[in-house]
Amino acid sequence: MPHRRYGFIGYTYSLANHRRRGHAEACKSRLCRCLLDLGLTPYLTVEPDNLPSLSMNKKLGFRMVPEIKGGFIVSRPQADSH
Repeated sequence: MPHRRYGFIGYTYSLANHRRRGHAEACKSRLCRCLLDLGLTPYLTVEPDNLPSLSMNKKLGFRMVPEIKGGFIVSRPQADSH
């Protein structure tokens, strides 16, 4: 079984007056592309009640996988994303 290498994406935060403008999505999309170009599988954690973040990550092609310790949810991009 081949070993997978992952690139962790930390939390994204936008100041209130800059939200809902697509800045975080654009940055995260570019970061995913860079990680994929390096042969890394991007992954991240999202608080289960953070609906805006869950929605944005779904748009970027991440999918939910089982919960991990601490109540966080790990997501990984689908192979055909980006």
